Amino acid sequence: MTPSHDLPGDDAPVFLVGCDRSGTTLLRQMLMQSPDLHLFHETGFVPVLAERAREYGSFDTARQRWSFLRDIQRFPATTKTTGWTPFSVDIEVVEAALKEAAPVTYTEACRLLYRTAADALDAPRWGDKTPAYVHHLPRLGEMFPEAIFVHIIRDGRDVARSLVAAGWHATVREAAKRWRDAVSAARQAGAAGLHGRYVELAFEDLVTKPGATLERICRETHVDDRAAMLDFQEADQTDLPDGHADLYANTRRPVDATRAQSWRREAARTDIADVEEIAGDVLQALGYELTGYRVPPHRRIARSMVEAARPVVRRFL
Repeated sequence: MTPSHDLPGDDAPVFLVGCDRSGTTLLRQMLMQSPDLHLFHETGFVPVLAERAREYGSFDTARQRWSFLRDIQRFPATTKTTGWTPFSVDIEVVEAALKEAAPVTYTEACRLLYRTAADALDAPRWGDKTPAYVHHLPRLGEMFPEAIFVHIIRDGRDVARSLVAAGWHATVREAAKRWRDAVSAARQAGAAGLHGRYVELAFEDLVTKPGATLERICRETHVDDRAAMLDFQEADQTDLPDGHADLYANTRRPVDATRAQSWRREAARTDIADVEEIAGDVLQALGYELTGYRVPPHRRIARSMVEAARPVVRRFL
C-alpha cells in the first residue's frame, strides 16, 4: 500500500500500531523472533503522561523520579494491565538509572526506561506495540525523531466484527467508526509529518504472503529477517499478559490465510452494509472492494425510532 522509503538507522526504535483486532499482536510475535529487537507489549502511557512533564521536572529529585514511575504503575494500559506490566525490570534499577542520568527531559526518561528494560532482556534494540498509539503518531514522532512507525491495516469489515465479538462495541456501526478513525489518524500522520519513517502493510498480505511481506517490513525497519519469524507460534510467549489470553489464541497457531477477509464467508449482509456505510470511503482508499450492499429501509426506520425515543426514555430513568 505504501512504497519503500529511506528509513533511519539500524538502532531506530520501532513503534507498531494499528486499530485493535487488526493483527498487531501477530506481527509483533513474528518480528520478536529477531534476537536484536524486543517490542514491549502495550505500554499506553507515553503520550498521555507527557502532559505531566512539568510535574516530573528534570528528574533530579527522588520525588520527581518516583512520581513518574508511580504514574506508569498506575496507568491503565488495558483493562487488565498497567503501563508497567510490559517491563520485566526492577523499578529500583530504573530509578537508579534515572538518578544517574539526571537532569533529563520526559522524553529522555521514557527512552531510558525502554533502554534499561531492553538491556535486562539482552535486546540491542527496543520497540513498542501499542494499538492505541495509532492516534498519537504526531506526538510520538516529535518525541522520538529517530523512530520508525509500522502501521498494520486489516479490512474494516473483519475488524468491526472482531471488535463486537470481543465485547468492545455493541454494534458493528460503532466498531466501524473506531476502525475508520484509527486508520485515518495514522495515515494522515504518516503523510503529514513522518516521511521516511512510516511503514504500512495489509494484514491480508501478512497472512497470505507472510514470507514476502515480512521480508519487506524487515528491510524497511532494518530488522534482521529470520526464517524463525514464520514459526512464531513455537516461540516463548510468556510476555503476553495472561489476562488477555483469549484475545491472543491465534498467536499460538501457524499463520492462517483463511483469516484474510473472513467476513465474506461469515458476516451478515446487513453488517457488511453497515460497515461500508460508515467507512466505505476509507475502505476504497485502501483498495478494498465494496459490495455495494445497502442497509434495508426497515432497519433504518427502526433505528430512527430508537434514536427518537432515547431522550424520552432518559427523562423517566
